[in-house]
Amino acid sequence: LACPMRTFPPTEGSCQAPCFDDRVVAKKVDEQTYEGYQQVRIKLLEAKLAREADAEMEKKLAAAIKRMEAEGANVFKAQKHIVDDILTMRCPRCRMAFADWDGCNALYCTYAGCGCNFCALCLKDCGGGAQFGRRDLQRRGDDEVHRHVSQCEYAKGIGHGNDGRVQSQVWSQLRRRRVEECLRDTCETAEERRKVVANLQKQFDALGLEIAVPGGASAVPRPTPSAASSSTAPPPAPHAQPRPAFVMPAMPDGVPELPPNIKACPACGILIEKVGGDSQIMCGCEAKPAGGTYEKALKGGGCGHMFSFDTLAPAGVGRPGEPANERQIRFMR
Repeated sequence: LACPMRTFPPTEGSCQAPCFDDRVVAKKVDEQTYEGYQQVRIKLLEAKLAREADAEMEKKLAAAIKRMEAEGANVFKAQKHIVDDILTMRCPRCRMAFADWDGCNALYCTYAGCGCNFCALCLKDCGGGAQFGRRDLQRRGDDEVHRHVSQCEYAKGIGHGNDGRVQSQVWSQLRRRRVEECLRDTCETAEERRKVVANLQKQFDALGLEIAVPGGASAVPRPTPSAASSSTAPPPAPHAQPRPAFVMPAMPDGVPELPPNIKACPACGILIEKVGGDSQIMCGCEAKPAGGTYEKALKGGGCGHMFSFDTLAPAGVGRPGEPANERQIRFMR
């Protein structure tokens, strides 16, 4: 609390005495007056913080305008969209950012009562959400978002379960496609596209993205120092060849037939006993929608092939003896 005759900044003839400490004020006034004094102090502090925030925003805005004038409006717009809405994954409805998820690929946004049901892979808004005045979210296995995940182009051979491995692969594919679409639709010239890629090269490297720029340029993830110092690069791993389909040999005379709940995997021939659940099987562990992963399958002695126990037809993509999808190749023994 300052003397009423003191000015800020000091002027000629103004009081130069130091301000009164809060302890002095509290001793000299009653409780009600001191409470009012504290409320005024809070308002003054809030006003000061607001002025500082406005000044900081003005600086950022001026810097953004300067960059936009130097690089061009299209480059600035493309960079902002890529950083804010492509490299950063968000709920398609409330725009809340998220880094990853656990469990099912059918997500329910719980931020601020949003409740959006969306696909974790392509981020499509599948409806749903908490109704006005309700805070509980309806989660069912047969709702729109689960039906979409079963048919999503990015979920082929993956199913509903997230094993933590396919997430980065699918998101890299999705981000790369959206970045290239943004460059094509927002930038008018190849030079503008190359400038956007050059400015965001560090972000692309961190995510391992290789961006094809219309016009011949591309953003390639840079090698690590250890890889760059190596004089010879290791040869690329050979592409895994499809294994021949396993054919169950005929039972010799006198040997009893297998019971109907035991069948051989059409890919590797391992015998599998079905003890419950639906007809979808993953060789080596539980079915994919129930949480099965290729790593679990291999640890369990299987090959990870997904198929129908009733018909032996592949449950994913491909024919018996082939990987269910391209991501399974690296796990084939």
